Amino acid sequence: MDYLASAADALKSSYRVVLLEQRGTGRSVLPVLDERTLNLGSYLGDLEALRVGLGEERLTLVGHSWGMTYGLAYAAAHPDRTRRVVSIGSGTITADFSQVFDDNRASRLHPSERELFDYWSAPERLRAEPDRALLEYLRVITPTDFWDRAKGIEFAMRWRLEWCHGRIADVTNRAIFAGLDLRPELDKITAPVLIIQGHQDVAGEANALEAARHIARAEVRFLHRAGHYTWLDQPEETWGAVLPFLAGLR
Repeated sequence: MDYLASAADALKSSYRVVLLEQRGTGRSVLPVLDERTLNLGSYLGDLEALRVGLGEERLTLVGHSWGMTYGLAYAAAHPDRTRRVVSIGSGTITADFSQVFDDNRASRLHPSERELFDYWSAPERLRAEPDRALLEYLRVITPTDFWDRAKGIEFAMRWRLEWCHGRIADVTNRAIFAGLDLRPELDKITAPVLIIQGHQDVAGEANALEAARHIARAEVRFLHRAGHYTWLDQPEETWGAVLPFLAGLR
């Protein structure tokens, strides 16, 4: 959750902000890491347990990347327990869009970055050093997630080994993303949804538009000169859209 600290800072003066350490990360320890413990149903159960533990009737969910996928899935499973959903940097809603995401990212890598990408993505590296492999992978690909490459390079250096959980990423890629298709569930969402999407986001614009097409009360706000981390590329525009939405002003 640490990398989202700046987003939390933008919200905490007006809202109670809770950052979730997802299962198997931070202080959440799982004795078994496999598809039985790391699947979408388990993640949704965690979020519902958090809501109950906080004593909240409904949750407002703000997510980045996978956080969009997670938030929309929760809003579909628990429409009466969801107040609003905000995505700041899209997560994929289908396995096909995940492939678009990966292809766009790969196309932005410089040749030397591609060599590092291939090295740390090799199956033998992932098996031998899963956390280190994920750390180096993130450092390589993060500049592709920004419109402002200098910001991307600077942010890439913030990643820390203790933030990286390579085995969890490997299992969830198989258990959740390999066959993902949220579209049949999205029409169950009754809460207002705001999708903030950078025109230069590697997720691609079609993913955000397709999600909105299936959600009754969805709005997509496109930002110029913004990539996957919209609140860092264009902070004023991002929060200028998000804060009025959260306040119910539109």
